[in-house]
Amino acid sequence: MGDQYDIPDEPLAGGRTAEVFALSDDTVVKLLRPGFSPDLVAVEAARTRAAHEAGAPAPGVHDQIEIQSRPGLVLDRVVGDSLLDEAAMAPLRLWHWARVFADVHIETMKRTTDELPDIKDVYAEKIESADITYHQQT
Repeated sequence: MGDQYDIPDEPLAGGRTAEVFALSDDTVVKLLRPGFSPDLVAVEAARTRAAHEAGAPAPGVHDQIEIQSRPGLVLDRVVGDSLLDEAAMAPLRLWHWARVFADVHIETMKRTTDELPDIKDVYAEKIESADITYHQQT
């Protein structure tokens, strides 16, 4: 599984949980870093598909694969700088980029589907289950 993909040596991008490699002009593969549960890939595939199908600005999911014992996803390639990179390159326009980011977020939150959990419920559960101890100062 994954043998049909020729992965370059250098990633296009990387984060805490995964690295993204170019497959073609149109697709990328996002491979999970070692040490993270393979279940994350299945969850991300389902949620990304649902978001894409609901019209949110999310890439299409083509395949769920494993390469060199690393689970991953083959996704549509989104070309361009990230909003964070754009803001870093034009710090005097920070308020503009904040507005663009907020608009994208608002557009995404308008999309609903039964396939995705309600984010308010997700965060309410996280807050309620958080192990927080309050100390009153005297």
